[in-house]
Amino acid sequence: MIMNTIVNSTFGTRTAYNQSNLTDGNFSQVASSDGFVMATVGQPTFSTNYLGTLEGFTVDSSGSNTSFVYATGLAYSYNVPNGKKGATTILIPMPGSFTMPVRRGETWNLRLTWNPEIGVAPQVEFYWIPDLNTAQGQPGAPASQQASIMKQAMNTLRDELQSGKVQGSMLLSAQQAIDSRVHDLAHILGDSVSHGSSEQDRQQFVGRLQKIVCSAAPQGQKTDNTVDPQVLQELIASFGKLSGHTFNTQQSGLIEAGVRALVQINDNDANRRDLSLINRNIGLFIDNMQQVLDKQFSNNERRLLTRALVRIVGDGTRGDL
Repeated sequence: MIMNTIVNSTFGTRTAYNQSNLTDGNFSQVASSDGFVMATVGQPTFSTNYLGTLEGFTVDSSGSNTSFVYATGLAYSYNVPNGKKGATTILIPMPGSFTMPVRRGETWNLRLTWNPEIGVAPQVEFYWIPDLNTAQGQPGAPASQQASIMKQAMNTLRDELQSGKVQGSMLLSAQQAIDSRVHDLAHILGDSVSHGSSEQDRQQFVGRLQKIVCSAAPQGQKTDNTVDPQVLQELIASFGKLSGHTFNTQQSGLIEAGVRALVQINDNDANRRDLSLINRNIGLFIDNMQQVLDKQFSNNERRLLTRALVRIVGDGTRGDL
């Protein structure tokens, strides 16, 4: 029946509306002709969190409800593993839309409801499309006189997808997470070996350590896990300065073996999931540190060091230790 109505109809000028036309989330209008309401609810962006529903319903002159439709718009949180215990979260827009047939003389209504604890109200755009065969005048401004905010946002979203900006933002976020964990490890290690170490010594050690820890890479692409011998020696030297020690050849060898044991964990996916390997290699690193420093870490120091190391190596399945 509706298909026949569409085929036999001559549509008039559509009238465009958006959320500015809502009053407390509601809109109501009496149809001066048969026609259709086309509505969309959502936010075409990767940076806005939201959850809302848009209801549409018609009421005849007697007050009886003659039709009801609805759509839900939300941002879906998608976690992208960054390969270093944790994930980058992006918000994927999932808009909703509907078309609602309306008879002349009926009152058509829209109602927007959203959860403010999740985010702002989603954007709304809707159109009234009259049937000229039954029209008796048309209120409102033509669609050509009201720019679509949602279409403009969609143009931006399309550009971000095609340009790779989204992927770049994901990599930047992943790298920031890695750098933050490296910084935490450096400070925990600095507190454990020398409470009097300067911030400059710690920052130098952080910089050398970041050269050892692999960088974020796009999903599916293998990260570069190669350790430059020169960089490793610079790391050992900066650790000596941080801890107030001068290491001999044997002690330097123990530190190198400990660092390479950590690097081995991230050599491949199998190693990253091998809990025995992770436990053994982290233990080797800490034991070697104790030996070269001639120091026994307290239970709390060892726990903090282990947790910081787990946040950098492996796939994160070990949880808190």
